[in-house]
Order: sequence, then C-alpha cells, then structure tokens
Amino acid sequence: MIQEESTQRTVALVVRVGKLTESVLKRAMIMYLDNQKHRPEKHGRISVRKLLEKDQGANTMEINNANIRAFNRVASKYNIDYAVQKDKSQGPPKYIVFFKGRDADVIAKAFRVLREAAAHADA
Repeated sequence: MIQEESTQRTVALVVRVGKLTESVLKRAMIMYLDNQKHRPEKHGRISVRKLLEKDQGANTMEINNANIRAFNRVASKYNIDYAVQKDKSQGPPKYIVFFKGRDADVIAKAFRVLREAAAHADA
C-alpha cells in the first residue's frame, strides 16, 4: 500500500544541514510524516473511489447543469466530502453526486440554501 501511494505522489523535502547523512534524512522524513498525521482532513470534492474507501456508505443524487456550481460552493462551505460524475447520456447533461451517508442531513440543508438562493435570484 505504501509503495502504491508513493508512486502517485511526489514530496519535496528541504533539509538545511552541514552534512546530509542517512540518520538526518530519516529524522526529517519521520518529522514530515508525523506532521502529515496531525493535519486536519481536507473536505470537499474527491474521487468516487476515495469516497467509497471511507467505509461510511454512499448516497447519490442527480443535479442539473445549472445547479452544479452552486452545489460545489455550498458543499465546500459545509465541509461535505462528495464526488461528481457527469452523465452524458441525456440531452442537457446531468451530474450524479455521491456523498457519504452520514452527510445526508447536511446535504438536505445545503439544498435548502440552494433553493432559497435560486428563489432570491429569480425575484
């Protein structure tokens, strides 16, 4: 698993020392990895695969082309992890949004905010 992840990501590490030895490099990598463990988890748009790997179940919904940008903005505001796939089989494209099952209530709130914003824009 570690080998697979390391082939997909490049890390730049800067170490200022008089002499770079194996032990110095090892300590620097350990410090970097410890720092990465304590970083807050990023939320927002992720791949479907990563979303499904979180083992929390996933729900889906369809969104039309006009609402996808607004959904992205609102989902970011509410820290929702989601994935989007474009369904090109229909005339105007539809988007299928995947999100974690535990975020269903937050998604419902996000859509209420979207509907209210659309109502104000039409007025």
